[in-house]
Amino acid sequence: MKKQTKPISVIGKIFETLFLIICAAFVITAVATFAFGRQEVNGVSVGPYSMFSVMTGSMRPTIETGSLIVTKAVPAEDLKAGDILTYSPRNDEVLVTHRIMEVIRDEDGGYSYVTRGDANEVNDPAPVRYENATGRVVFWINGVGRALNYIATPKGIASIVSAIVLLIAAMYLVGRRNGKKGETNEK
Repeated sequence: MKKQTKPISVIGKIFETLFLIICAAFVITAVATFAFGRQEVNGVSVGPYSMFSVMTGSMRPTIETGSLIVTKAVPAEDLKAGDILTYSPRNDEVLVTHRIMEVIRDEDGGYSYVTRGDANEVNDPAPVRYENATGRVVFWINGVGRALNYIATPKGIASIVSAIVLLIAAMYLVGRRNGKKGETNEK
């Protein structure tokens, strides 16, 4: 005989699977961050990779405000014109992500980079020394940085905890309701 499944049971299984995937992602991220990571100025780093949220529109339309960017630390000689670089222009806590327009080999053998935001008409005022670079942008996801910024706030944490509690309660109630009826859904 063919087994029949109720739509509510299928929806419950979908939510349960999504919930487990989300929980696994949070656990993996937390473990990786605490085991291998280091807190950056306004992001997190694991190994040579760092994640940041874009706060301004200077790289529009390529990278939107609120995007999550991932950078990778690379050797100075690997950076070239056209790469997108995250750096600290004044060696302070402010980070900027702009495109490299020109690579300059300094008299002392070091590297500097002329940068400009895609939305800007002129280059940045001063070249960026390699020592101030965080890394080359390897990929970005528009909109995700804004969500991560929210999650890091007390309201965001409360929202996540509330959503997890509600999902657990819903799964418990659906499982309990199905268990009380004693139905096997078989014919």
